Amino acid sequence: MAWMPGDREVEAGRSTPIGIGSLEDNAIRAASVGGPGILPNIGRFSYLNTTPVKPMEILTPRLRLRTWKKRDLPHLAAINADPRVMEHFPAPLSRKESDDLVERFITHQKQHGYCYFAAERRGDRRLLGFIGLANQDYPAYFTPCTDIGWRLHPDVWGQGLAAEGGKACLEHAFGELGLPAVHAVAVHRNMPSIRVMHALGMQYEAAFIHPKIGDHHHLQPCLVYVSRPAVEAEEPAEFPEA
Repeated sequence: MAWMPGDREVEAGRSTPIGIGSLEDNAIRAASVGGPGILPNIGRFSYLNTTPVKPMEILTPRLRLRTWKKRDLPHLAAINADPRVMEHFPAPLSRKESDDLVERFITHQKQHGYCYFAAERRGDRRLLGFIGLANQDYPAYFTPCTDIGWRLHPDVWGQGLAAEGGKACLEHAFGELGLPAVHAVAVHRNMPSIRVMHALGMQYEAAFIHPKIGDHHHLQPCLVYVSRPAVEAEEPAEFPEA
């Protein structure tokens, strides 16, 4: 799952965590693939052909996570318009909304060096969707933060691709980027997305009312997961002989 402007969210007040312990228990028991995100709302799609973006590429055994290209637009639009993909969002996206979304991805990469990357299958170079990292500042107790998100074509669900790409993104976040934590958010009923979070080793943190969902009460509450870099155990101190 991945939340972001363009997914027809409705603004609300700052959100605080709520005590719904059974949600996490149910999520773990029922967990069965989609991850999180809301990017700042930045402008209109205009610079794919005019403003260069520093190329970025993360390779996994089956995926190439890379900078967005103009040829990706119709393919992502088809994914964003699929009701199966957008089941846990207020509504599917129009072509313009999808194109605007890619513009925000590109702007984010230009500003921060990373984004929700285009996820391309290495074998045939087919665009499968996106997997990546994004800075979030919507009103919530855990923001501002960096989150991890994914959205893939239904044809490739259940193949472990979201977890494969997500693992590479977490390694990039805690390695090259040196981030202290990465969050993930999913609607409490989005079991496929929650399963990916568990596959990534992320820890459940809280349930909260997402301010971007507005009156879509069937999508509330959302669950927050977090991942932090592993801390190596320190060598025991050596004491001088008496």
